[in-house]
Amino acid sequence: MAAKLLSLLVPLTSCSLQVGMPLAIMTWLVTAAALNDGVVDLDTTAQDYPMLAGNLVALFFSALLCITLSFIFPQVCTIDPEQPTALLSSK
Repeated sequence: MAAKLLSLLVPLTSCSLQVGMPLAIMTWLVTAAALNDGVVDLDTTAQDYPMLAGNLVALFFSALLCITLSFIFPQVCTIDPEQPTALLSSK
């Protein structure tokens, strides 16, 4: 049961795009509306502070989500240093 749940949750470490981008767009639009008395149009969304807020949320929340989920659900990688890989082996 736990292994099945873990196998379902491991792909969450690669979902930062699906979570980060909608959150960044939402932050961008909410900031544009909050700074301009509820008006959201081309002029208000093109301002510096709403774009900065959206970009910072996209950058830092995605990174934070990847790091957090990687610590919670680590992927086990077994590499034998004695075994040469296919790309590095000379023929």
